[in-house]
Amino acid sequence: LPNGYLKIVTIGGWWGHTLLSQRVEIRNQEGVKIIGTIASKPPHFLREAERNRVIAVPDMFVDIGARSRDEVADWGIQLGDPIAPWSPWTPMRQKDWYMTKAFDNRVGMAGAIQVGQFAKASHCQLISAGSVQEELGLRGAKTLANITTPDVAIVLEGPPADDTPGMPLSESQGVLGGGVQIRLHDPSAIMNPRLAQFAIETARCEGIPHQVTVRSSGGTDAGSFTLANEGIPCVVLGTPARYIHSHNAIICASDYHAMVELAIAMVNQLDEDTVQGFTSFL
Repeated sequence: LPNGYLKIVTIGGWWGHTLLSQRVEIRNQEGVKIIGTIASKPPHFLREAERNRVIAVPDMFVDIGARSRDEVADWGIQLGDPIAPWSPWTPMRQKDWYMTKAFDNRVGMAGAIQVGQFAKASHCQLISAGSVQEELGLRGAKTLANITTPDVAIVLEGPPADDTPGMPLSESQGVLGGGVQIRLHDPSAIMNPRLAQFAIETARCEGIPHQVTVRSSGGTDAGSFTLANEGIPCVVLGTPARYIHSHNAIICASDYHAMVELAIAMVNQLDEDTVQGFTSFL
């Protein structure tokens, strides 16, 4: 903007309630990170009707302390530069609980790395990989499925926890401290029933804390894998995270370790006969 403020175009699912007054970093073309805060018209100047609605992202701006468009340019900031939440890694009072941004899907990427490091995979070829742009239509998973042509996909995720006020605890399927979440269904994919049961039975046999879930909203990269090539059997293993798609998500580390442990146990048992059994019906 002419007066030195920046406008935002969101990538993925951001809710206006979670953005206002939060700190962000702008990474300029030289790699320098410049701090700013997301703001809007001050509440003192809002009409009553405006105070009672969620402020839309197009009505927000980022204040980096610049006084003009020329000063913004002098700081190396150009149209299209990325803006990311500023949220330091924070251990919480509760033992093994942590708070920071992007657990969806930092936990999945970290888990894929650790599975690749520690799985034996004696009777199968393990491909440990990450994708991009899941929030923009599962785009990266489409390419990844074509490149790797897997026989089975174990998707590691940071799904939303549902153990907070406003959610019926009797129906919770993603409780912090409850173990790895094994997802059977969401609008993007119906998981392969035999593979899902294999995950559940493996968790039971290995004594791995787990919770089974069916979701009526959301989606994961499994949505692309299930449709790729001839159809790839999928299951989603997750580390439940409170307040995803915000600056401050919270996880319990034991759930993450259970996710990694279950993924490794599954990989270690996979062989040709087991994999063929997921899709053999005659």
